[in-house]
Amino acid sequence: MIKPEDVTIIVPHLGGSPEAEYALDQCLESLIGWQGNVIIANNNLADCHHNIKELNISNINLSEQGQCKAVNAAAATVNTPWIFVSNDDMVYALGWWEK
Repeated sequence: MIKPEDVTIIVPHLGGSPEAEYALDQCLESLIGWQGNVIIANNNLADCHHNIKELNISNINLSEQGQCKAVNAAAATVNTPWIFVSNDDMVYALGWWEK
């Protein structure tokens, strides 16, 4: 069975609008309790201010590279055997990992 600490979740994020920032906040809050790593692949942002102390969050900052390059840049830094690519507007249901 795959353990959470063997998985890194990559979340590409274009951001900029209040709606996009709200969506990312909701995505990250739904991951509270996740024991693995989370990488936010910021595309077109100077810096990401979405820090939730209950999560192990890293940031990759790119400028106008597109979603695929942002995900690839984040994946290049991963040292876990498994990578899960998510979206910044995805909200994880309670107990999603156990199911």
